[in-house]
Amino acid sequence: MTARRWLVGATAVALVGCSSSPAKSPASARTPSPALTPAALTGRWIPADHTYRTHPQVVFVANGRYNATDGCNSTAGRWVMGPGGEFVATGGS
Repeated sequence: MTARRWLVGATAVALVGCSSSPAKSPASARTPSPALTPAALTGRWIPADHTYRTHPQVVFVANGRYNATDGCNSTAGRWVMGPGGEFVATGGS
C-alpha cells in the first residue's frame, strides 16, 4: 500500500493543473517499496487522501499501457517495470 500511495502522489503532482486542491507529497514518497511488482501496479489508482474535487486517477493496464487524468487534463502512454522495481513511463502515445 505504501508504494501505491507514493505512485498516486507522484502522479497527482505531475497531473494537477486545474485542481483546486494543492498536490501533497506523502512521506512514503521518500521510501520506495521493495514489494512493488507489475502485477501489484496494474489497476486504477486514486489519491489516498481523497481531497481533490476533480477525481484524479491513473490506470495501469497489464499490457504496458496507462492513462491518467487530473479531472481536467489527461495523458496516456506506455510503462514498464524492471526486475528490481525500476519504473519507466513514456507519454504521448
